[in-house]
Amino acid sequence: MDIVKLKSQIKHKELNNFYIFTGVEIGLMNMYIDKMSDKVTRAEEVSHVWQTLTTKSLMGQAGVCVVRDDKQFIKYEKVWTDLQSKIKHGILILIYSNLDKRSVFYKTFSDNIVEFDKMTEQQLLPLARRLLPKGTSDDIILSLIKYCGVDYGRLVNECDKLTRMNTPITLDLISTVVNFDQQLLDVFQLANDMISRSIKEALDKLQQLMQQAESSMSILGVLYTTFRNAILVVGNPNGGHGVNGYAVHNIKSRLAYDPPELLQILRIIQDHEQGVKTGKYDEKFAVWDTIIRILCV
Repeated sequence: MDIVKLKSQIKHKELNNFYIFTGVEIGLMNMYIDKMSDKVTRAEEVSHVWQTLTTKSLMGQAGVCVVRDDKQFIKYEKVWTDLQSKIKHGILILIYSNLDKRSVFYKTFSDNIVEFDKMTEQQLLPLARRLLPKGTSDDIILSLIKYCGVDYGRLVNECDKLTRMNTPITLDLISTVVNFDQQLLDVFQLANDMISRSIKEALDKLQQLMQQAESSMSILGVLYTTFRNAILVVGNPNGGHGVNGYAVHNIKSRLAYDPPELLQILRIIQDHEQGVKTGKYDEKFAVWDTIIRILCV
């Protein structure tokens, strides 16, 4: 099955009860999953959601159950024989990074497999247009796409970062705040450690970002967006209004703060952002002080 057919099924609400997603575009997979249902359950093994999918519950619809890289499930052919007839409620989505096309499993479910291959620059262009401020030229957008390694998930994050800076998008701005070298540490890796309150890892990454001469305002901007999104996610049982599916999943799997703490953190970041703009704080001091205060909340 190709992505166009999946999109059509979602649009017309004619979804199958079983899919297999494979490929490198994890962010794109998450976007489609979030469109399939307001209720998404993620599990490490099919056995963890099997009863939910096969037994009627008084708790309502099962929604979408997502299981990633359950390699044991593939091994037991008796379990997945007539799988679709066994699923009585909800939708099961298996995600596999790689699948052997010669295997019985692949051949049996070839009609259920959706491959999320790396998108082209032209495929990503209209997406980035929607995410960036109106008036941003296609030439600049294509340059950003290249800086992001033609990677959907990273492009979404970088568009969010650039838009958050509330300034016209230029090539100079892109070259300043977006790391072209994929080997360099990305500021979003720091943000992940921050929302999971991983103290040592966060401080180590901040030190490395400072050595890479990462923009201090870029770091503060990404931190603000990350914790703002976290508030939107925890405040909405169906996810987060205006937050893309990739970010929702990332926050739900990592968040180590409760709502009052998140509000306090936003005030800390806003104070330091304003302090830099007014000259109250040196940029490097503002970033280090922000990180330490957040980790001590």
